[in-house]
Amino acid sequence: MKVIIGLGNPEPEYSQTRHNAGKELLNQFKEHSYSFHAWEHHKKSNCDYVKVDDEFYMVKPTCFMNETGKWVKTFLDYFNLKSEDMIVAYDELDLFVGEYKFLFAKGTRIHNGVNSIAEVLGTDQFWHLRIGVRDLSIPMSVQKAGRDPSRYVLERFNSDDSKKVNFLVDTTIIPALNKFLSKN
Repeated sequence: MKVIIGLGNPEPEYSQTRHNAGKELLNQFKEHSYSFHAWEHHKKSNCDYVKVDDEFYMVKPTCFMNETGKWVKTFLDYFNLKSEDMIVAYDELDLFVGEYKFLFAKGTRIHNGVNSIAEVLGTDQFWHLRIGVRDLSIPMSVQKAGRDPSRYVLERFNSDDSKKVNFLVDTTIIPALNKFLSKN
């Protein structure tokens, strides 16, 4: 059984921010393909989740990024799931809005949520779904452009970038996830 973890911060003020790209992806994926399933809260793992038949789980940790690892591990252990069957979806500053990468064991080293998961699990041997959140007006790194990355990711997308991300999710990422999940 597969599990898709959508990273994001829990408070309402972080909704629709760059840092919540993973969590927003799961919201769109559920509404697009599995709207008849309801989110449930798993108290032991501090996560909201949807079980889609006996095929996969969609999971949104309800904690802050740097605490994600312990709760993801608790969820995996409780449902007897393996890290190599896990997809972690998250925001990526190294990619522009409208870009994504989906690779096994190849992710960022600067994302607190991903680092927390890898540290607690003792491995980065899982699928990384990196969603680009850097505005096209910033040609190099956010930091080299004089912006604080930790503040930049907490900004909301402008309307053009929001449309690009939604288009990417609807036309590319969701079909790729459905294909991936049907193969495995």
